[in-house]
Amino acid sequence: MSEQETTRESAWAAQNPLLVYLRTTQTDPPPALSLSTPKPASESVSSDLSDASTPVVTSRRKRGHTDKERDDPATEQRRKKSSYAMRKEEAEALREELRGLEDKMASLQKQMFKPSQEQSFHQAQASNNVMFDALRTQLLSLGSLQSLMSRHMNAYHPNPLRMYIRLGRDMQDRRATLYGLRRKKLELGYRVAQERLRYIDETLPYDTEEKFQDADGHYYCIRADVTQLYDVESVKQVHDALVLYMFNMEIELSEQLGNLTLREDIDSVESRVANQRIMMSSSQGISQETNMVTAAEFYEHFDDRNGEEFAIFCADCVEDDELYPYCPSLRIRKDVTAVVTLHAFRRPRVGRPGGGVAVSRAQEEVVVVMKRVAYVKLHRPQFELPKPAWEGVKGSIAKWGDVMLNSVRDTLYSARAAVPGEFST
Repeated sequence: MSEQETTRESAWAAQNPLLVYLRTTQTDPPPALSLSTPKPASESVSSDLSDASTPVVTSRRKRGHTDKERDDPATEQRRKKSSYAMRKEEAEALREELRGLEDKMASLQKQMFKPSQEQSFHQAQASNNVMFDALRTQLLSLGSLQSLMSRHMNAYHPNPLRMYIRLGRDMQDRRATLYGLRRKKLELGYRVAQERLRYIDETLPYDTEEKFQDADGHYYCIRADVTQLYDVESVKQVHDALVLYMFNMEIELSEQLGNLTLREDIDSVESRVANQRIMMSSSQGISQETNMVTAAEFYEHFDDRNGEEFAIFCADCVEDDELYPYCPSLRIRKDVTAVVTLHAFRRPRVGRPGGGVAVSRAQEEVVVVMKRVAYVKLHRPQFELPKPAWEGVKGSIAKWGDVMLNSVRDTLYSARAAVPGEFST
């Protein structure tokens, strides 16, 4: 190359440096690392130029289904289902899984919080204490109610049996008064006995007694009891024994109480209602007097007892008697108001204590039930009386009822007392 050509080449290179660079790069490529047999320089240059000039196009082939997937029925069914159905199935599966997890969590909680045997014992003991405290509170409330009732009785001493009987001097008027009040007295006595002992089990013994003194110094006794009389034949048999006691009351009181008792029969109407005075004197010289009216009736067929036998005895004190007035300056006045009813029930005959076993349990025996309600009042003495003597009088206020029951039992069982193995109540 001449000097002139060299000059032109230098000027062209100065004007086109990029082309010079490309020419230099194409003329002298960097050596490539290859494990294969090296190619000639001419082939390498032509190959590089062709690669550089040809654009690289990357084709992405759409993934198709394999033959196995096309032949699978489940895959074909999934392809045919809509998106809504598939999502619904997935939601249901998730709900089922959630329910299983919740059950498992509940089971784990039970196991975690399950008390031990000792804890269970303490919990039961605590629960029992709570229940006992509640029961005790109710019992205390009941006791408070009983105290309130007792206070009412002490303050007002109500007597539903009392009729405030007043008798004049004329005997005809007295008899008319007695005869007129007889039916009312029997009906009232029956109602009082029924209501006072309505919810008491008549097959079991029952006895309650309350004594108190009011602000005026009068002393009271209220008594109610239920007594069963076994080994008897009928209500009529017990009725007759009670009538016998009424006729011999002063004798029984004198023998059993050790007092001198006198009875004065003032008047009687058809032997079903009577007015009588009872005078009693103790060994200490303390006198008592009672003026009362008695009425009785026996029913072979009583409607309220399903047509069975029934008997009733009533007693009421006379409030004012012009013919036989009270004498409070000499004697202590004692008012007795009471009712006694008799009825029977039947039960299979059983062996009595001491009497062996009955021959046949199918046989029935008669049990007579005696119900008694009594209101007794001792008026405060109007004369000088030592306190110990007054306490003794108050202590014997309810003994009349015991004397009556003992007398009836003696009458019923006296014929059997000598027979071995017999039992009486």
